[in-house]
Amino acid sequence: MGELSSIEYVIKPGDTLYSLARKYNTTVEMLMNTNLALEPNNLRVGQKIYIFPNTNKTISNKRMPY
Repeated sequence: MGELSSIEYVIKPGDTLYSLARKYNTTVEMLMNTNLALEPNNLRVGQKIYIFPNTNKTISNKRMPY
């Protein structure tokens, strides 16, 4: 089984957890779980967070037809 590797990311102006989750193919929930002290409505420019990109599947907002 492969080892998970994280990216140390520095928050830039305009970043949101949602935009970062989409960019790195992960979820806001995963970002929150990885960065426990993170305040989602108070991201600070220059703040460092860790992101574990999901390289195994594509995350989609589309609902699956059942």
